[in-house]
Amino acid sequence: PQLHFNRDSVMLLVLLFLSLTSALDPTSNNALYQCGVRRRIGVQLIERGWVAELGQWPWHAALFHVSSNGSSSYACGGTLLDQRHVLTSAHCVTTKRRKNIVPIRGSRLMIHLGQYDLREITGVQLRNVSEVHIHEEYSTNRNDIAVLVLSSDVEYSDFVIPICLDNRVDPDLTKLVGQRGSVAGWGLTENQTVAQFLRTAQMPVVGHVECVQADPTLFGRYLDRGMFCAGERNGTSVCNGDSGGGFYINEGDRWVLRGVVSFSGVDENRQCDTAQYAGFANVHNYLGWIRNVTGSRDGAADKLDVPRRISEIECEKYKELAGKRGNGICLNSRQPHNVALIYEEEIWGICSGALISDQFVLTACRCMKRKKPVSARIGQFLNIKIAKIVCHPQKGDFVNDVALIKLESKVEFAASVIPACLANDWTENLYDTLLLTGFKEDYRVYEDVPGFGKRPKITELVESVDNLIITEAECRNRTEAMGRTDRITDSQLCVYSPGHE
Repeated sequence: PQLHFNRDSVMLLVLLFLSLTSALDPTSNNALYQCGVRRRIGVQLIERGWVAELGQWPWHAALFHVSSNGSSSYACGGTLLDQRHVLTSAHCVTTKRRKNIVPIRGSRLMIHLGQYDLREITGVQLRNVSEVHIHEEYSTNRNDIAVLVLSSDVEYSDFVIPICLDNRVDPDLTKLVGQRGSVAGWGLTENQTVAQFLRTAQMPVVGHVECVQADPTLFGRYLDRGMFCAGERNGTSVCNGDSGGGFYINEGDRWVLRGVVSFSGVDENRQCDTAQYAGFANVHNYLGWIRNVTGSRDGAADKLDVPRRISEIECEKYKELAGKRGNGICLNSRQPHNVALIYEEEIWGICSGALISDQFVLTACRCMKRKKPVSARIGQFLNIKIAKIVCHPQKGDFVNDVALIKLESKVEFAASVIPACLANDWTENLYDTLLLTGFKEDYRVYEDVPGFGKRPKITELVESVDNLIITEAECRNRTEAMGRTDRITDSQLCVYSPGHE
């Protein structure tokens, strides 16, 4: 069986469902920029990751070591916390002297912000380091965290924005397991060369037990509450040079720093082993220490004082119930807003939709083309009759393909039934990848479906995680190669699903 979301094209038109909560840094023109909210994106080792887009990770910093003759060389990554502070790994800014671990002098360190190409510094903000703060209990792979104080403030721009620190995230690491985060860096690629352009990848957090079982010698010695591990064990991992960079997790409409790249295993050639998990310093465990050093408050403390839609306010009530995500069979606890449309004679698997309130479902108008659905299956067992269907008044063959379905009765929300949050202007540049759900079709077995003709047998509802938002140009190249001439409009997204072409 194969997973097919659209048999005709790799172009998927997707509506994003998100909520709005924002943080504001009220200093001069920098007030235009909010922590964890980037201003531009459009995706076109970190090994087996992909090249990042300019401005995709505006909080990612490049740490250079400066030699006595004034030359500099790239060493590690880092994450901008505010105008004056960068968080990195302690091992990136320390050296051994007479068997003692001591900080490298600030004059021997340089921070580059807004950098994309390591060979190009035009437009990059360069800052000397005035102070180096190493965690007091740092030792090899333990408490591997440091704060660098910059010699002068940075100016926020579309390419230089701080990330958020949030003490409201659940400190229980077991609840983090399965959640996917993003990493970025110029570390060694699969060809064992330092990347010229910033690269990025996604990976899930892995439980302590699974991590230790994968490599007892490495993780059994160092994994504690101050750390977590993550990775895919398929070549998608961090490598030499990625140390100090952040592990970013999306929270609502912004990005939050959850980890710092610390270490990974090595293979028989003493190279980083990308078939193993990587260890990350658990930032939440060090929030108190970080704020003592930086003198900062919770990055989420200041709220943007603008009116919010009712849907945004309601969405905040539901987001705590949302489940974890991962490739595979889709359970209602993972995608609690997914709705299956039921046609006459209990026909299902043709279309699905998203629950957006207690009485409305958002779907595609093309789902009404041959036959109209008569009910909606909420959760696994509840069928509610459809009272009304409204398609977009300017619906065309491939434009404005949206419809609202009003249910005859209201839905009672629970952990397995939660409405999706609607996108807004603030969330426009939030995601690089999207989670898609769809029905798996077995093309070895065809069934005669009344009103729809011969169709592949539907087996189950599944989800796909790594679906890349691609540019209009790349979308056009891919669709033209398939003999299609469709063009996306400003109201559409083009999404490429690797492995499901």
